Amino acid sequence: MKNHNHSARRLRGVYSLLLLVFALAACDKQEEALPDQLNAQATVDAKEGKTTIHYGPATPLGQGVARAWVEVTRDGTPVAIGVNMSAKAAASLPEKPMMYEVQLPKQGDLTQYTTIGLDWNPGGHPPMPYLKPHFDVHFYMISDEERMMIPHEPLHEFSAEFAANYMPPLYISTREAIPAMGVHWADVLSPELAPNGPSFTKTLILGGYNNKFLFIEPMITLDYLQHLEGNVPVVSPIRQAPKVQQSGYYPLTYTILYDPTPGEYEISLTDLQYRAAE
Repeated sequence: MKNHNHSARRLRGVYSLLLLVFALAACDKQEEALPDQLNAQATVDAKEGKTTIHYGPATPLGQGVARAWVEVTRDGTPVAIGVNMSAKAAASLPEKPMMYEVQLPKQGDLTQYTTIGLDWNPGGHPPMPYLKPHFDVHFYMISDEERMMIPHEPLHEFSAEFAANYMPPLYISTREAIPAMGVHWADVLSPELAPNGPSFTKTLILGGYNNKFLFIEPMITLDYLQHLEGNVPVVSPIRQAPKVQQSGYYPLTYTILYDPTPGEYEISLTDLQYRAAE
């Protein structure tokens, strides 16, 4: 989404159509489905704090910076991956859409993640629940070169096999491929999409293109970040797809945290579990 304004306009029609689909499907109930337990030693290390966080280089962001990081256990097993953003940076971004690419540390090579895209949307984007100032945080799993080759396609289709195997139940494609990004898949169980549901604060989007899974994307409003209680992590479960196409570390949860010292927001994929491609 190198040209965010054009991309947002392209999304309007398809997202408006999706609102109807979401409204019909949001009444369904779905149990939280988590895969088998994490690697035992990695879980013990994480709980006991026997992990190390490796940071990538700082990326200028407003009046502050953003930094990507990977948390690993003593044996090098990744347990979390995320990005930290200065609170003063989030409050000083311009009144126009901005896109930043935040470089992972070399320990990112232990995972299948390649880069983190941090997108600022001061006016939000369609559909209606998401017309609020918010951040889109893309955890990409393809090379920048491959991603930049993704063109705009207004009606990009996926196979039934891809949807059934590599997306969680009740995730639905927007069908439109966004240049240098791909197609977004939204969770019809997201509370803000239900009739008379609560206002959008945070949600989880997934992405793909050409029947290939490409990214995991927490989406969070600026207002939500600015009203977080300090040092109280907000951990949300992630419903799992039956299979994965690419072997690697996939999150069972995503976590949002405000650390008053040094004044940073943290957005991360957590409880990473290794899954083999099928």
